Amino acid sequence: MKIFAFLVPFILFSSLLRGEVLLPEVPRNAAGLGESLRSNHFRIELREMLSQRIGALNEELGETNDEDDRDDLEDVLDILTFARSQLVDEGASDREIVRGSASAYRIFLSVQRGKAKQQLPPFNILFRNVVWGTLFGHGIPLVPEGLRAQPVSDAAAQESPFLFDPSRDAFYTTDELSRKSPEEIAGLDIGPGHPAWLSWAEKSQYGDDRIEQFEGEMIDGVSKALWSKGDLMAGREYPLNEARKVLFLEEVYLSATSPKVETEDVFGVEWKLKWGDEPAIEPVANRLYLLAGGRATDLVFANEAGSNELTLILNKAGATADDEKGDDERHAETVAQLSEALRDFYGFDLAPYILETGVITEANVGHILRHLPHGGDEDLEPSRLMGRHWVTFKESGVELKPKKFIRREDGAPLSDMISRHDRATRGLYLFDLWIENRDVKDDNQKAFYQRTEGVGGDWAVSDYYEGHHDLGLSLGGLSSSGKINRLRSGNRFAGEGFGKLRFKAPIFFKPKSWKHATWADGKWMARHIAT
Repeated sequence: MKIFAFLVPFILFSSLLRGEVLLPEVPRNAAGLGESLRSNHFRIELREMLSQRIGALNEELGETNDEDDRDDLEDVLDILTFARSQLVDEGASDREIVRGSASAYRIFLSVQRGKAKQQLPPFNILFRNVVWGTLFGHGIPLVPEGLRAQPVSDAAAQESPFLFDPSRDAFYTTDELSRKSPEEIAGLDIGPGHPAWLSWAEKSQYGDDRIEQFEGEMIDGVSKALWSKGDLMAGREYPLNEARKVLFLEEVYLSATSPKVETEDVFGVEWKLKWGDEPAIEPVANRLYLLAGGRATDLVFANEAGSNELTLILNKAGATADDEKGDDERHAETVAQLSEALRDFYGFDLAPYILETGVITEANVGHILRHLPHGGDEDLEPSRLMGRHWVTFKESGVELKPKKFIRREDGAPLSDMISRHDRATRGLYLFDLWIENRDVKDDNQKAFYQRTEGVGGDWAVSDYYEGHHDLGLSLGGLSSSGKINRLRSGNRFAGEGFGKLRFKAPIFFKPKSWKHATWADGKWMARHIAT
């Protein structure tokens, strides 16, 4: 193992020197993974690799004058500097050492991976995931009832090395797990500080207030970010639910496949505005995810019809002057231009979603902007919005994008070696089968970097979370979302077959971590879902 612990960093460091984007490897078995993450030599080498990468980025930063490039480089530097800080010294507890090494590794992996997009699997795998999964079910190993109280012995090698013993502030070794039964292992927790999932102790602190607490964190963070920029009076709380009722169009942009536009509220906070089936599903699925124990996800809301929910103010006159056909960004001063852009970019017909349209005048400004909060951007005061076009919708959805407070990045995959041995990641198999989430690709497992303001007013990454993103393809079967009556229950949802527990659901992607899920992982997640 000592030779392997040396080779892993050496191979990764060599790839950096060659400019290659290779994902670092760690041992494939649970015992080897735990030993590697505990290794002082591994931490030293990984810290050195991060330092080398940070140094190279600093040199690149000093050589560029492009503002956009500088912003991107500074963001990566901030993230990697935080990753390096997670590598603690030998005097720390076993939990702090293992968790810190795992987080630093995964953050480094995410930066190396970049924004590579995951395509649909080959036809044979897609057929197995969708057709076979619908007819015969996706399997989680079944432990016969008579063996559930017996020691697992050699089968401990299949269990997660991230199972926590609070009496020692340490994770159990494979040898220690071998003397425990499947029932005992199912009752072990992941411990505090897991980036993707709440421990039982953490979850019990929130209880039924978990959603309110999560929204409160966003409000608190966004408020502080606005104070630092002078966009909100210091000490005043950001009015989240009021601010999202009047949004100002920034641009229509081409991204992925679902129709969306970028907007801002009167305080300059960004909101993504979307239409279609998914915006009605995401708020439900995301909140189920948080209630089950998820640590982070997108804060999204579904809007009902009319101006009491949302009024969109279109771009001011002259904004379309420099737009060019075929670009992936476009402005819209009128509803016709907005509809045209969405049709060109997404093949989407906005007309069925439009409720009312008009132009802001002296006669209607008091009604149209009645929900506009006070104390925002002076350029967006009612008196300066005369002549702007507005539109309301029969239904829509919005997603908060608190960029200064939370930076969301691609690259928290569910298929790397750490994920394959992580109870929380493997347990997600059952959660996503339960809500029939069809789109669990690695690109939809995001890294959420929380930032706080330091001395001198600089904002830096202070915490790191992982979580599901884009849960709109859930709760409804193969051909549609949100069709609750189509969800399977009872024997149609789960049953025994081929020596496994079989869960019948169509899914497009099946992360590699799910193939390593054990009966104990599944029971652990079932308890989270049930409570």
